[in-house]
Amino acid sequence: SYWNLTGATGMDGHTLMIEADRFLPVDDECVPTGDIADVAGTPFDFRTPKPLHLGTAPYDNTYCVATDQQALTRAMVLSGGGIELTVLTTETGAHIYDDGPAHRGLAIECQSRPDAPNNPHFPSIEIGPDAPVVRTTQWQFRRT
Repeated sequence: SYWNLTGATGMDGHTLMIEADRFLPVDDECVPTGDIADVAGTPFDFRTPKPLHLGTAPYDNTYCVATDQQALTRAMVLSGGGIELTVLTTETGAHIYDDGPAHRGLAIECQSRPDAPNNPHFPSIEIGPDAPVVRTTQWQFRRT
């Protein structure tokens, strides 16, 4: 889903906060390298709300958000236009990216860590007939 809470042509007027101190760096083809990096001192640090300026940094990364895949964890808060979108999830990752050159919206995808089968230190995504998996993401909206 792409989100634009102001209805404007771009994402100016939005702030983003992500509850993550680590993210997954990617290679030139946007595939996770297998590293888990600290967000501190990088353009990927959204631990406190900051203005979202799409097009100034290559946002196409997964943030390490939930550790307990049974309980909902607040992953992020997107604010703009007097609306606040809070995303809660049981997934271990929250991926953000924009819609390309137009920068009209921010995509938010709560998911398992991409390329997990090739990175054994990532949380497992293996499922089977005797081990059903249920994951939940909630989108909560409120006027500010």
